[in-house]
Amino acid sequence: MLAAGKRVAERFDDEDRPLMCKFINETTKPCIAIKILAAGRNAETPDRLEEAFRYALTNIKETDPIVVGMFPKHSDQVAQNTTLLTHLLNHPPS
Repeated sequence: MLAAGKRVAERFDDEDRPLMCKFINETTKPCIAIKILAAGRNAETPDRLEEAFRYALTNIKETDPIVVGMFPKHSDQVAQNTTLLTHLLNHPPS
């Protein structure tokens, strides 16, 4: 992100997630959940990746899509995310 010609680090605070999910759920129209991986910060380990997907899936409406950015240079993130998402959708939390 650029501010006044200088690069500024993006902020992704876990404390913001409940507020955004509350807003998404209070809206009757579909909302697009973006940046669930916090620019890769929530994808540093398999457990964090799963937690980020699980959090989004359990805290937004069923009709809301999720957009996930990927950079599959070093691994097949498309296949990994698809496998994880399929698993989570087939095994919802009890």
